[in-house]
Amino acid sequence: MNIINNIVVKFFLTIVFYIIFLLTLDIFPNKHLFAIFSFSVYLLNRPTFILSPRNMIFIYYFLWFGLAPIFADRYNYLDYSDNIVYKSYVYLSSSFITMILVSMCIETKYEKKFSFIKVDYSNVRIDGKKLTFTFIFSFLFFLLYLFNTGGFSYWIANIDRAFLTRQGAGVYYLGFSLFFPVFIFFTRFKYKNLILLSTLSLLVIALSPFIGSKQKIIYCFLLLFSSLILRRKLTLSNSLMIGLPTIFLFVLGNYFRNVSWMTLSDVASYSFNYFDTLDSLLLFLYNRHYPFEIMSVGLPLNKIVNLYTGGDEFFDVSAYYTNIYFPDAWNIRATVQFPVEVDLFLSFGFWVGLIPLGIFVGIYSLIFIKMLSSEKIVYGFIWFNLFFYLLSHMRGGLFIWTDLYLYPYLILVYFLFKEVKVNVPKK
Repeated sequence: MNIINNIVVKFFLTIVFYIIFLLTLDIFPNKHLFAIFSFSVYLLNRPTFILSPRNMIFIYYFLWFGLAPIFADRYNYLDYSDNIVYKSYVYLSSSFITMILVSMCIETKYEKKFSFIKVDYSNVRIDGKKLTFTFIFSFLFFLLYLFNTGGFSYWIANIDRAFLTRQGAGVYYLGFSLFFPVFIFFTRFKYKNLILLSTLSLLVIALSPFIGSKQKIIYCFLLLFSSLILRRKLTLSNSLMIGLPTIFLFVLGNYFRNVSWMTLSDVASYSFNYFDTLDSLLLFLYNRHYPFEIMSVGLPLNKIVNLYTGGDEFFDVSAYYTNIYFPDAWNIRATVQFPVEVDLFLSFGFWVGLIPLGIFVGIYSLIFIKMLSSEKIVYGFIWFNLFFYLLSHMRGGLFIWTDLYLYPYLILVYFLFKEVKVNVPKK
């Protein structure tokens, strides 16, 4: 009964915060309001564990739509009294509380139960042949990827552009980016000595220009410490332990991608300019698109159609609108990210779209709970993937084209490593 009362109180107060935010933004438009609102809602619904979906949801909305408009130069033009700006924050705050509340309602029952359980990862048995297999495949795919994008000398000479111009080597990059994390994750569970950790850390840093995506670089780095993170509680010290290296890797990734012109004095201002998804949402709303203009939720299926027809149909909403509004970027297949709110608007008229959005987050929350309760370590790897891919969905759509290979890939990894277990005390 106490759990139900707790959920009801949090749910009610979150709705009150939401109404107060919208009224205040309408009467006293201000760039600080969404940061205050999102932080308040998060504190009210703060999860017990670091890898709760609520943490990724909060990080995304707080950084991209809370802090970035305050600190990034790109948003100096923003007029918060503008009706379109207000409308964008109505959409953003609505999807934000939907995801937070669904996650809170599902997880609250289990958080206390699992918060006192300590799992011993010190004696994990993993088949060395499978680790060798994943290493060989990741190494071979990396070599094929490297040689098909100009070779090592080309990357050294064009380190800021080589990743963006890797067209034709996509299959090799995909193989490398899928096998390498599996090798890191399970190797770290089998061998826990400091020398190996240092070696793998240096390897991730050395390969970061080739990995390219800042999200994937951070993901690979955190996999090195997965045994410390999987069931780690959310505390200030734990947050700093993960947050500070993550910020360092994010800044390092920005620097490598822009090394030809960036100086140290540019790092801070440019880093906040990276969080540009609000620009995309505003661009979409200013151009007065209509619900059901395209069924964006089905666009990823074009990726399969293109394989059979040889066509070049757009495979997600971000690619579709990048071609329209940023043709120069699309010419090199760079994509400007349009947020999930655009997908919900086009496919469901937005408000009805909150239902499938809630179902989506609910499924993710159930998988997170399964990870906490299961003795199979492979669920930890699966959840690590899904936790980071939450960001891709929030910056892309409910269904994105990478899902076409991600879910079969996770199923394959499950069957390869499902026998690897630890003792999870039952309470």
